[in-house]
Amino acid sequence: MTATVQGAEAKPEAPRIAVLRLEDAMTAFKQYKEGMEKLKKEVAEGQAAIKAMEDRLQELDSRIQVMKPDSADFAKITEEFEVTKLKEQMMVKRGNEDIDRRRANLVRESYASVRAQLSAFCQERGIKLVHLAPNPELQAQNNKELNLQLFAQSVLYYDATLDITDAFIPYLNEHWNADAKAPAPAPAPPVGK
Repeated sequence: MTATVQGAEAKPEAPRIAVLRLEDAMTAFKQYKEGMEKLKKEVAEGQAAIKAMEDRLQELDSRIQVMKPDSADFAKITEEFEVTKLKEQMMVKRGNEDIDRRRANLVRESYASVRAQLSAFCQERGIKLVHLAPNPELQAQNNKELNLQLFAQSVLYYDATLDITDAFIPYLNEHWNADAKAPAPAPAPPVGK
């Protein structure tokens, strides 16, 4: 069914399409920034604890170097050195695994929030499809990475008027509630519509 406007047939409005610079949106998002700051602080605290263990290891090693192997304290200090060294290695391993896991969770939760807010933002503005803005430059170090990066691009060109990033970032931060639970992932569009 088409309406007529002053004798001319009105054409249906084309679906609104936009692009988003996702990296810019994520790094400007308060949830992500606050989470990264917290992680950086905890990494610094962990590094300080590791530094204290390394200092203790140096102190013990210096004591071991001047001791005679048959002295009464040699075995005790050597054992403390080995135990401290093992604790340091375990602390580094567990710390790295924990930080990697928490960073991945932060990205996952921030991405879910971005998608949920992007859905609301687009619905308010009649935008039906948002593409990732292409990377302006390929930054790969070798041919394999270059090809992966090149062929991962789904958009090769867009007019700057389609970029909603600068309008979306303030909306995203205004609608984010630090006390709220992470939103469920935005629903996938229905098939066939």
